[in-house]
Amino acid sequence: DKGEAHVFSGCAAINADGVPMLFYTSVSTEEKKRPNEQWVALADKGLIKWNKHPNNPILSTSALPFEIGPDWRDPFIFNAENRTFMIIGADTKDEAIIPIFESESPQLDKWAYRGILYRQPKSKEQFFECPNFVKIADKWVLIYSPYRPLEYVVGTFDVKTVSFVPENKAVLDHGSFYASNIFSDFHGDRILLGWVRGFKEGLGWNGCMSIPRKIWVSD
Repeated sequence: DKGEAHVFSGCAAINADGVPMLFYTSVSTEEKKRPNEQWVALADKGLIKWNKHPNNPILSTSALPFEIGPDWRDPFIFNAENRTFMIIGADTKDEAIIPIFESESPQLDKWAYRGILYRQPKSKEQFFECPNFVKIADKWVLIYSPYRPLEYVVGTFDVKTVSFVPENKAVLDHGSFYASNIFSDFHGDRILLGWVRGFKEGLGWNGCMSIPRKIWVSD
């Protein structure tokens, strides 16, 4: 379909019309080679059948005012002060970056570039896979998978200027835990999931999901 070979991970959100949406990265076929694009699938009322959004792609590399690599991926959506944002792992020739976009539509199908949330030179980071960004108490936590165990950065986020100021950085999990995602439970606690890998090949499956864990920021 439209030259789509397979997909990379993303996240779920519900738009202003109450429609569940799956945001993911669409990867092209070799025959119709193109840079990765960010696509959406819409659910029916029973959450059984998902149809691709008629406006796909909702984001392509042309949304940025500068050139990035073709393999940007893993959209993650969060809310802050009644505004909805999306971050995506990406890179330029010299940097690993996490660009941030803001929704311009209650239906979450139109997005505008707002800047770079986080960046590091390629000499330090090759790429930020599966970035997550969430507020915990009065701090904001950025979690990413940098081709090694998960790392996190704690800091402050200014919604008015759409800017993140890092304060502390550390490894989140030293094991085979990768490609995290976050949701909130009914109590408002932040729950972290991840991909547990490291199993031998040839089993017909590739790892498993981790046990959900609650995360918080220590004083």
